[in-house]
Amino acid sequence: MKISRNALLIHGFALLHLATAVACRMIGVDDALFLTLLTMTLTLIICLREKLSLEFTAVSIVMVNIVGFGAGYGFAALLQLVIGNTLAVHGISTFLTTEMIGWVLHFATRAPFAKSLRSGIRYDSQFRWLIAGVVAIYVVRVIIDLLTSDALKGDGASYNSIIGSSIALAIFLIDIIFISYSVRRNIKAERDEADRARFQYMSLKQQVNPHFLFNSLNVLDALVGEGRNSEASTYIHKLAGIYRYMLHNEKESAVPLSDELTFTKMYTDLLMLRFPEGLKVNVDIPEEDLPRYVAPCSLQLLVENATKHNAISASHPLVVDISSDGQMLCVSNNRIPKVSPVQSTGLGLNYIRQQYRAISGKEAEVQASAGTFTVKLPLL
Repeated sequence: MKISRNALLIHGFALLHLATAVACRMIGVDDALFLTLLTMTLTLIICLREKLSLEFTAVSIVMVNIVGFGAGYGFAALLQLVIGNTLAVHGISTFLTTEMIGWVLHFATRAPFAKSLRSGIRYDSQFRWLIAGVVAIYVVRVIIDLLTSDALKGDGASYNSIIGSSIALAIFLIDIIFISYSVRRNIKAERDEADRARFQYMSLKQQVNPHFLFNSLNVLDALVGEGRNSEASTYIHKLAGIYRYMLHNEKESAVPLSDELTFTKMYTDLLMLRFPEGLKVNVDIPEEDLPRYVAPCSLQLLVENATKHNAISASHPLVVDISSDGQMLCVSNNRIPKVSPVQSTGLGLNYIRQQYRAISGKEAEVQASAGTFTVKLPLL
């Protein structure tokens, strides 16, 4: 079982820490460098085994060194009260500190919040940079300690060695935080790009799904059958305009509100042929807001959601209001429950939220009540 393997790993590193600490003290060598390397190695192995994200791994490396530093002194202070041998106190406190760090990290990786951190550590360039950064930090600390120990003599050597180790530890923390920040930016960029791709794919899929094509072709067939050739031609041009807009903006992260309104009007015009008396779309956008930007297809998607999840009839029309106040684009509709409700997956709103987070860091607002449903999109 995995827990038994982790137990062997933690116990093994604890014994290795103990042996290293005792051996270094016996031969008169500072063991801080070696213990730091062993602690970082244990942290990396556990995080790698649990397939945790690079962000969590980098933060863990920082935290185990901070916690280990304090815990080591705490255990040593307690042991000195019952054990008189300095060497034994140092060795046992090192062993207990490693055991504590290992088990805390083990259970932290199994906590509920850790499920969202399992992005998988891969042997890619980012992971190699993380390893290279840790190694570089260790090398810098070794060089500083060697310089201070060789250059400094006399009674002040111990004091200056402590200063050198403290400087090295500060460099270690700063570099690890920098690595964590760089890795987080890279991963965020990759996730944002993936979210954008999924949003674009979903938007396109919403338009080419069989129901939309089936309804569109039925309407077109009816127009042709009734000899309404001029209306049929207009319908075809608007249908083509929908696809042209989507293909033209499939790589754009934001589009002018004026363009999105034109696209949405083409879409609602097609819907009006299916619901000539049951659907009303009111647009109230000030002229000064038209040059502002929104996520592509977001407005159309909200109109489609309104028609998808509500009953539409001449006696109880669905009214969609589109307005703006200079800061937010508001899309609101009355709620008319269907006899057979369409099960909502929430994908549309989730993708809109992800798109706005990716391009602006702002949040889309959703307000639902018994009678109305409103979504507010930030104007960019």
